[in-house]
Amino acid sequence: MDAGDSSEDPRRLVPLDAVIGVVEVKSTLDGRSLASAVAKARALDDALAHDAALNGPGDYQPFRHVFAYRLDRTCDFDMWLSPAASLTRYVGARRQPDGIFVLDSHFSVLEASHGYAHAFALHRGQTPDEVARTSTVLDQEDERRLVQEGDAWGHDYFTTDATDGLLLLAFLTYVIQRASHYQPVGVNYADLFCRWGGPKLGGMMDFRPPPDPELPSVPVPEL
Repeated sequence: MDAGDSSEDPRRLVPLDAVIGVVEVKSTLDGRSLASAVAKARALDDALAHDAALNGPGDYQPFRHVFAYRLDRTCDFDMWLSPAASLTRYVGARRQPDGIFVLDSHFSVLEASHGYAHAFALHRGQTPDEVARTSTVLDQEDERRLVQEGDAWGHDYFTTDATDGLLLLAFLTYVIQRASHYQPVGVNYADLFCRWGGPKLGGMMDFRPPPDPELPSVPVPEL
């Protein structure tokens, strides 16, 4: 069951500790569809928080991505002009998707998930380790952030244009990167289906009909 399902049925065919991540797919990304996607992320976060309160925090946090085929270029996203800018802490966003991927426009990745080293690396064509070895830009960024405290200075997301068809590869890359940290848990899905799906199946057909009285009995050997 979708964590953001609006029904009151609390059952989930996929337990929370088996969720690797969720992707909200939208045809066109505008203010309404972005708000809908964020609401779904909030529902998952609330479910995870409730589970953590009962069982303790998990070792893995599922990713939450928004994927859209096109951007509504007439939408000003509450005058912040971009989806990522409208979801910053400065604006007051309490829930933030880990990534926003718009096929005909750009993608934005939450810095908290990957760190600003990835932002510099992405735009230099290097890995974060290579940036650290060949430049002082990361140290300078650390110093800048120490001086410029407060949410108003935080971009929260690093953003790049979607060019040369690389957005789909970027989307797959960031999904795989987060999913690679997931460790399979011992979940018996057949048991879960028996519990939650069984009552709705309408009863099982009898696969052991009464014996044919005209057939001779077959003795069962003693052990």
